[in-house]
Amino acid sequence: MKAIIFSLLISLSSVINHAFAQAPLPQQPAPDFFITSDVIEINGQAYRKKVTSPRSRNVNNLTLNSGDQVIKHAFSRVSTATGLVFVTVNNPVEARSVANALKLELVYAHGESAVFRATEEQNLLTLHDQLLADSRIKAAKVELNSSKFDVQ
Repeated sequence: MKAIIFSLLISLSSVINHAFAQAPLPQQPAPDFFITSDVIEINGQAYRKKVTSPRSRNVNNLTLNSGDQVIKHAFSRVSTATGLVFVTVNNPVEARSVANALKLELVYAHGESAVFRATEEQNLLTLHDQLLADSRIKAAKVELNSSKFDVQ
């Protein structure tokens, strides 16, 4: 009796496996292809700018505007430039004058820390260089949001 039940189970499993083997494989969604630009240095680290349409932008144009996406390497998360720049000033009263001189919006200022928001047209790479060249600035960092801690 056990042999009959065992042989029925084996034949039933082979029929089921054969049925699934005949079904077509599900199609994977088409990947989003993108082209990366030359290496750009942001906050002392090397990134590549993500370009989805080579016709819309010059691939090797080394600019970084608010909303542009960059990647560190092939297996890293895509980060988005938010347009915010975190700054440490030498004198706490100088934050507003620095923002006015560079046509930035002063979002936050407390003590030596300040946060500036650049317009979408401003190149964040040249803005970062201008801030570091300014004698009133100790340090500057462009914000990149990778959404690492967002709910998936």
